Amino acid sequence: MTEGSPRLWRALAWAAIITGAILRIRAYAAHRTLWLDEAMLSLNIASRGFVELSRPLSTNQAAPIVFLWIERLAILVAGVGEQTLRFFPLLTGLALLVVFRRLAERLLDSPGAVLALWCVALSPALIYYSNEVKPYGSDAFLATVLMLAILGVIRAPRAVQAWRRLDAVSAFAALASIASIFVLVASFGALAADRRIRADREGRRETLLALGSALALFAIAFFRSYTAAAEDDYLRLFWEPSFLTPFREGFFSHAWYAAGTVLEAPFVGSGGLWRDKASLVLIIPLGWGIRIMWRRWGGPVVVLLVGPMALALVASVLRRYPFAPRLMLFWAPAATILVTAGLLDLPERLRHLTRWSARIFATPLVAIFLVLPALGDLRHLVSPDRPQDLAPLFRILEEGRRPGDAVYVFNRSVPAWAYYTTDWRHPDLDRVRLLETLVSSTGQAFRAAPSRGHRVFGEGDNLVFPYHGGTEIVGVPTGQGPTPRSRGQLSPDPGWEENEAERLRSAVGTGASGWVILSFYQDEVVGTLTAAIEARGGKLSGRWSAQDALLLRFSFNGGGDLADTP
Repeated sequence: MTEGSPRLWRALAWAAIITGAILRIRAYAAHRTLWLDEAMLSLNIASRGFVELSRPLSTNQAAPIVFLWIERLAILVAGVGEQTLRFFPLLTGLALLVVFRRLAERLLDSPGAVLALWCVALSPALIYYSNEVKPYGSDAFLATVLMLAILGVIRAPRAVQAWRRLDAVSAFAALASIASIFVLVASFGALAADRRIRADREGRRETLLALGSALALFAIAFFRSYTAAAEDDYLRLFWEPSFLTPFREGFFSHAWYAAGTVLEAPFVGSGGLWRDKASLVLIIPLGWGIRIMWRRWGGPVVVLLVGPMALALVASVLRRYPFAPRLMLFWAPAATILVTAGLLDLPERLRHLTRWSARIFATPLVAIFLVLPALGDLRHLVSPDRPQDLAPLFRILEEGRRPGDAVYVFNRSVPAWAYYTTDWRHPDLDRVRLLETLVSSTGQAFRAAPSRGHRVFGEGDNLVFPYHGGTEIVGVPTGQGPTPRSRGQLSPDPGWEENEAERLRSAVGTGASGWVILSFYQDEVVGTLTAAIEARGGKLSGRWSAQDALLLRFSFNGGGDLADTP
């Protein structure tokens, strides 16, 4: 290595950090609307105090206690808003770039550390969850910090400061990340696998003190807050396809698909089924990287890197943890270390066997590793994605709504509707909690209710409420939710559109208009509902669309028209 090489590697590392920071800040600055899951969790955060946030959440949500407390503290300081709620995920996304660099430099040589850092900087999933009111991005950050703390102890098992750092990090991670349980248990195994620590009485005591205390804290949080979600019938049904159940028909094809999607999210990014299959190529350098780490650092480091994924697989087989991309994002930093180690060493080994240039083997893998995510990142840098973009439609509605107008809210739009139509300086918490209850799995307007098995008639008469001089109508379920045997039917239950159209027509005052707000819908829902409203005398007088969201205005009894707004 030349004298200038260390300077070059440092420059490339900082370039990766700066690039990753720009991509994350750009996504944050796009100020996109809270989508369904974010809105449901944000309603909990904005309407509850610290003690209430340590109890089971509404709308079938679950999140780490410390994550919720930090979010609650943020809105107490800066007020309720998307940017406030996403600020902590952004901070952890930026901090991950810095701490991952330290992890990579400890386990890889300079070229490997830089390549791994660029992978994390460009990772589509890690960028996305740096701008989401969900804990998946902070899971990856905390897993990285915890692995660094364990490596510090393995490097200097008699250093008191290293143990105290591990005490603090493991305790915080236990309360701030549900996925930390896998990293904590793997960390316990890594320390137990180190002969120096295992043979030393003080080392055994410190291990039990640090990780035993953290596991006890996690158990307290689990039984106080997470048990309800773990036993929730709807959540178990929702995540059913993500459980790796052996002996189930099609198990092996399902397992390959799950592995592809879990690798696709952090390394390649979504963009078609072919990416799932292409991502499976990374299993080769991943497996080779495990071999390299074993030879270079020994069993404790391999247990630390591989253990969390192995434990998550076991939990999935036991139907206790879904093997799904966002829930496995905590393992992305460790997987990146392993894949990078294999990616740089495997082509060299193949060169000795085949006498061909190592570049012939390395180039396609590097293309999957960096070029594909970079292309997606560039597209989102120019035009950020805005799923379920309801906020601008709500503004149009509020500007155009008149006294006596009725607003029909599709049940999957209710959480965002409740969030954006609440004055959080003086919130009507009774209304917020009522709407939360209605769209929860036991509510009349459950957003993912399965088919009734019969025609819809006369439902939802009690789901009509006064709203600022007009009427607010909460939509009843379409019946397209999942069942134990299927992911749900393609069409609404028969009679659903007539039922909802009649509710809207009955609520509209003389000469007033009826508004319909929808998101996360299927095209057939819009078509059948529009036809049913028009059959009852409604005339479509306005239509505004955004990504995955739609606002319609119908005039009844000669009500005035409103021109379309782009």
